[in-house]
Amino acid sequence: MITKIVWMALLSTTFVFSDPIENLANQLSSTHASYNGNALVLEGRVQLDHGLGNMYAEQAFLQKQEVGNDFPFSFIELKKDVFLSLKNKSELKSDSAEFDFNELKGVLSAYEGKKVSYKDSLKKEGSTAVPFQLMSSQILLQLAKSASVSGTSQYEIHSLTAQNEVLIEYAGEFALQADEASYQSSGLIQAYPASTDSKCNLSYQGESLDAARIEINTKSSQISVQKPNGSIPSQLFGAGEATPLFLSCDELNWDHKQETLRLNDHVILSEKNLGSLFAEKEVLVQQTTVQNKKSIKSVHIEGTSRLEHEDPDSGWKHKISCFGVLHIDGLKGQISLTSPANQDKQICYQDPGIILHANKAMIEYSDSEDHKLMQMTLTGNVSVESSASTGSPRLGLADRLTYNPETQTVILSALPKKRVLFRDEEQNITMSAQEVHLTKDPATGKIGAKGIGNVNFSLSSEESNLLKYRFVSKPVEP
Repeated sequence: MITKIVWMALLSTTFVFSDPIENLANQLSSTHASYNGNALVLEGRVQLDHGLGNMYAEQAFLQKQEVGNDFPFSFIELKKDVFLSLKNKSELKSDSAEFDFNELKGVLSAYEGKKVSYKDSLKKEGSTAVPFQLMSSQILLQLAKSASVSGTSQYEIHSLTAQNEVLIEYAGEFALQADEASYQSSGLIQAYPASTDSKCNLSYQGESLDAARIEINTKSSQISVQKPNGSIPSQLFGAGEATPLFLSCDELNWDHKQETLRLNDHVILSEKNLGSLFAEKEVLVQQTTVQNKKSIKSVHIEGTSRLEHEDPDSGWKHKISCFGVLHIDGLKGQISLTSPANQDKQICYQDPGIILHANKAMIEYSDSEDHKLMQMTLTGNVSVESSASTGSPRLGLADRLTYNPETQTVILSALPKKRVLFRDEEQNITMSAQEVHLTKDPATGKIGAKGIGNVNFSLSSEESNLLKYRFVSKPVEP
């Protein structure tokens, strides 16, 4: 190691400083040094104590500064095992680095097959520090110069831009890959592809999303994802087999601290037990942790939405459309739907055999591992209409409908002092009753109808008109 006396002799022959030479001698050290009047070359265990931080390398080239004299070198080039410990406790590692303190710029590069690394611990007021690491083959720095301390100018990183095969690890849970990325001292991370053919990728606990662009605000724990398409880990309907939630939309805003995801425009959510959920505008997903697994606490939609599911046994596709509020309780295994008030936009359920309309609906799933549909209940101005593919029409009006898929039974019921109205043209059955039970014969597949409570096998004129009004295209005789 060159001694302090040798440094003083080397430097004092060339420069005249307002501060004592001893201060500069304490800032530089190496095993070998040479100086030609403008440039200083250091080799072997190089250490520089600079206003940006402590710099370490095996080789260093320092160019004399034209303006200012707090540190006599405006250009610094470092090579081999470059390590920077910055004033804010962050760290930079690379194979080579160049700093121009007149232009306030820096370039850090890695050899082929290796990466430059920027590592920081992002501190937030009132919370624990969040780990952050950015790696790529090259990082460009934009520096900022602050007030001098004891006659020495202080520097900090204002922003950095990572290029080529960027990898960002954030909060110990997220891994972000992109062609390019930037990080601002304000706490904003931006990742983007280099071309329209490329995508960014955000990985989270074993699942990942492709995206057109990703932004992370480290101060507010907000992640903004443009055009996301992929999956996140989120068990639906309680414990059991962990199943991913697949999603796509125009924009995803994810508050990972509050475990809230807000999906906007052209939203599609798909899950093994749920099926596929479509929404035109906004979907709010609330996560929670159950038995050390990420679970969906709730999904909330206001506006037009549609839920589709294919029965694994029959292959039938079921569809339910809603124009009001659709809410999924992911822990209880319930889906509630409400149509808009004072609007002719009821909830509509369809499968290959039937069409149902109502003001409200509740779909309940079992808490077993397969999470099968347990019961569906419709209430408020309920109408029942067989689909055209089933042949002769089957029509009904009720205040409440309950469907049990296990028993293949539909129960139509009326409020007190009201009646269920039902007509099956194929079987030539017309009835008015307090309840009508429709049961599918497993042997023949035919549906039998049974009236309960003061059954009339004909309709009054008023009752006939009610059916005619609800099914205009299907004239019904009294």
